Amino acid sequence: MKTIFITGASRGIGLELTRQLLANGNRVIASCRNPEKADDLQALQSEFKELEIVELVVDDEDSVRSCFTSLEQAGRNIDLLFNNAGIIDWDDMNAVTFDSLEKVYRTNLIGALLVLRASLPCLRK
Repeated sequence: MKTIFITGASRGIGLELTRQLLANGNRVIASCRNPEKADDLQALQSEFKELEIVELVVDDEDSVRSCFTSLEQAGRNIDLLFNNAGIIDWDDMNAVTFDSLEKVYRTNLIGALLVLRASLPCLRK
């Protein structure tokens, strides 16, 4: 049984990945911005005791640090990291603004780097 950490697990690819990995007998730490609003994840948690849901805002350095510091202090290890969280903030190129591009960049690139860097101690275990 592997322990797998997934970012952006409340919907879409992250939710389906969580579902399939649990069904294959893995332990999953599923992260999302608002666990209390993640109804589908909570439903999975009632079905799979191997699912842990944690709050994580990938583009917020304090949130990332807090999440992984808690895991590390609890002696938790992670076998695999799926840096899945990502956003797109427009339907077409005419809708792209500097602010929307910056938000996408912060989440999709900087967020992935913050999570990878903070997760290294748990991955190394």
